[in-house]
Amino acid sequence: MNLSTCEIQSICDYLGIPANIADILNNNTGCNTRPEVELACNPVPPQCPSGNINFTTQGQIDSFAINYPTCTVLENVDIQENVSGAITNLVGFSAVEEMYILTISNNDSLQNPGRIE
Repeated sequence: MNLSTCEIQSICDYLGIPANIADILNNNTGCNTRPEVELACNPVPPQCPSGNINFTTQGQIDSFAINYPTCTVLENVDIQENVSGAITNLVGFSAVEEMYILTISNNDSLQNPGRIE
């Protein structure tokens, strides 16, 4: 059974600490990624996620602008596709103006990331 109600206080408290590691996937819509669960916990979208941010699927990148519509600065971003899906573009970051550290590795499908300025 997949998680469909994720705004549970203990989960929200855990995710409220950016350093806490959480792999959230294969759940129902709204509970399928860390940003989706954080949004369920805090209905007002956060300006930007903080700390190290890892993206391993195209879906995570595509939903970034939806989950963080006002985010323009990211600290440390790692983009590395996994076996569940190819990362083909970075258009989901189109509103981001600065990334202090950006690491892109093992992304054979990312040949034309899209124009990001």
